[in-house]
Amino acid sequence: MIDNHVPYYGGQPTAENAKGAYSYLSVNESVLFWAEHDNCSSTPQTETSASENIIVDTYTGGDNDTEVILYSIVDGGHAWPGGEKGSEAADEPTDEISATDLIWEFFVNHPKK
Repeated sequence: MIDNHVPYYGGQPTAENAKGAYSYLSVNESVLFWAEHDNCSSTPQTETSASENIIVDTYTGGDNDTEVILYSIVDGGHAWPGGEKGSEAADEPTDEISATDLIWEFFVNHPKK
């Protein structure tokens, strides 16, 4: 399964209800923009889950201890990780991680200075 609404590798969506005259940057281009903007290392520390379905790239060493963290879901579709299953508007989400919990944890660990 792939996300055909917001393509991971960039470009135009292929979903019938998402086609338009726009194009997305790849996830890699977007993450590298923020890592560079925050003066983080350009080479991430990479961890892979035991199931090998979740890859976490962490760009560290940024200004004021900033870091950029990317969670990639192998063969992930257009769904909120840890979200409700069975939604007609989305693909089946993984239950291996919760995007809501990860975002909250990030903000707790990186308070505004």
